[in-house]
Amino acid sequence: AITPDMRERSRLAPARMDEIVGGDRSRNAALLLEVLSGTGPAAQVRHVALNAGAGFYVAGRAASLRAGVVLATEILASGVARELFERYRSATRQQCEAA
Repeated sequence: AITPDMRERSRLAPARMDEIVGGDRSRNAALLLEVLSGTGPAAQVRHVALNAGAGFYVAGRAASLRAGVVLATEILASGVARELFERYRSATRQQCEAA
C-alpha cells in the first residue's frame, strides 16, 4: 500500500481511486500502452512511477525514493518503457508461434 509517508517522500500528488481505476480488458490494454508511453492519465502514470521508483530504490538503482520516482518518470516519458514492452511482446509471440 502507498502510505502518506511514501507519498510525501516521493513528492507526488495524491490520486483518487476513480483516477486510477481501469476498465474492461481492452481499455486496460490501451491504458497499459498509454502509461508505458508516458501519455496515459496523469494519476496512473504517477502511480506506476511511484511503484517503479520504489523498485529502483530498493534495488539500489536510485539513491532515494524520490530519485527512483524521477528515474521512472523519465523512462516512462521517453517511451523507453513502451519500446521494451513491445520488444518483449514480439519475442513472446515469436516463441509461441515456434512452439
